[in-house]
Amino acid sequence: MKLEGGEQMSMKMSGENVLGAVEMPQKWLLWQKRFRARPFMLEVKQIDINGEDATSIVIEEKTSGREIVGVFSEKGFIMCGLLDIESAEKIGAAAVKISGVSSIEEILASKTIAVTSKAKAGGATLGMTGKETLGKLLKKL
Repeated sequence: MKLEGGEQMSMKMSGENVLGAVEMPQKWLLWQKRFRARPFMLEVKQIDINGEDATSIVIEEKTSGREIVGVFSEKGFIMCGLLDIESAEKIGAAAVKISGVSSIEEILASKTIAVTSKAKAGGATLGMTGKETLGKLLKKL
């Protein structure tokens, strides 16, 4: 989350904390209430990709110990193996899938296994690292 004056802040919260947070969007609150029985941890950070801002999100589902990982920018996003690349293609997203990752560091360093046609138009190719891919998307799209 970006603050005034260029300060950056990372945000971590658990499921119980989110329910009481007034500043969270209503959509998020409804999602959290629906899955309340499943404890999770959410981490959101602003990160720099070649001088451009991106938002990283990690959701750790405590029951299974699995993570959902993604990095999102104005021009496109990279996400863990849970991304349905066909659905991303249908909505015209510049999206890239990277499998077997559980952290932001891993998703930025690991290689792409699937890309949408819009991501290809932005310069993304199979086998690029997540950081390389986002760098291309931010420059070309």
